[in-house]
Amino acid sequence: MIVVNGGSTTTTDLSSHLKDDGIYTFRVQASAAGTQSEWSDASSTSYKRDTQKPTITGYPSRRIDAKTAEFSFMASETGTYYYMVGLVNGGVPSVEQVANDSNPHGGCTNAKTTIKLADIADANARKVYVVVRDKSGNLSDVFTITVPAYSAQPTPTPTPAPTAAPTSAPTTYTVTLQGGTGYTIAATGGSKSPVNAGGSFSFTVTPGSGYTRGTGFAVKANGTTLTSNNGVYTISNINANQTVSVSGIVKSQNSGGTLPAAPAITTT
Repeated sequence: MIVVNGGSTTTTDLSSHLKDDGIYTFRVQASAAGTQSEWSDASSTSYKRDTQKPTITGYPSRRIDAKTAEFSFMASETGTYYYMVGLVNGGVPSVEQVANDSNPHGGCTNAKTTIKLADIADANARKVYVVVRDKSGNLSDVFTITVPAYSAQPTPTPTPAPTAAPTSAPTTYTVTLQGGTGYTIAATGGSKSPVNAGGSFSFTVTPGSGYTRGTGFAVKANGTTLTSNNGVYTISNINANQTVSVSGIVKSQNSGGTLPAAPAITTT
C-alpha cells in the first residue's frame, strides 16, 4: 500500500518487486475512509532488470599525519559505498565482507567522493577496500586503495644570517709639524693627525715675540712649498706621511735691546 495525497501525482519505484524481465500490467485502486474506488484501467510496461555491477575509479590518497588520512573514489552510478581498512600485507576481503552494514558506509553518486580516516593506530601504510552497491542491489568488485605511511617532515635547518664582511680600517697618514726657534706651528680647523687617505690637514704658523717672516720665509710639506689662505696652510689629498718644515723666521729689527755702538768717527 502506498499513501498518497489526493490530486497529486505519485511516482513509485517498483524495481525491488520485479524479479524477472518481461511485461508487467498494473492496475491502481484508491481507498479512503473505508471506501474503495474502482480499479483503474490496466497499464502495461516492459521491464528489464539492472544486472550490471557498478565500477569504481580511484584517486591518489594522502596521509595528513600519523593518525589521519584521506582517500577518494568515484562510482559509475549512484548507490551506497562500504569500506574496510586493513594492513598492507593482509588478505583482501570478499565483496560480501565489505558490503556489510556493520562497516562504515554512506551514499555516493557518480561524482568524486572523499572520505577522511581518523584514529589510525600507527604511521604505517594501510589498504582501504571499497565496494559500491547500486540501487538495483548490484555490488561492485572490491576496489583497493593504498594509503601511504606517514613520514614526519624534517625540521628545516634555519638559514644562518649572513656574516657581514669585516670592515677594514681606513688607511691613515701622519702629519708632523716641526717646531723651531721664533715661531709656533699648530693645527687648526679641527685637523688632527693621523689623517684618512685622501683627507686634508690645516695649520697656522705664527712668529713669536721679537721674530718675523724674513725674505726667505717658506712653509713646506715634504719639501713642497705651501701657500697660505688668510694665514692658514692646508695640505690636500694626503696619500703619504707628511712632514711640515718652516724656514726664514728671523729676529725683528726693532725687537728692542742694546743697539750696536756707532762706528767711531775719525777726524783729521
